[in-house]
Amino acid sequence: MCTLAATTLPLADLLGAHPADLKALFGRFAAPVFPGDSAQIRVWGDATASCFDVTTAGGAVLTGGHAVFT
Repeated sequence: MCTLAATTLPLADLLGAHPADLKALFGRFAAPVFPGDSAQIRVWGDATASCFDVTTAGGAVLTGGHAVFT
């Protein structure tokens, strides 16, 4: 769950939204993230309806992500 929570700050930054404006956050945990792993966020959409996923060198760790900022 820390991976999903840690994704919200860079996700808000990528979308130009304020983290306190987060209204909804969903995602599917696909694999564990280990200390020292470097994660990459891929996002499409805008702050009112964005989809995202998170990957590491080992593959996808969060899939089907959806965030709404207002």
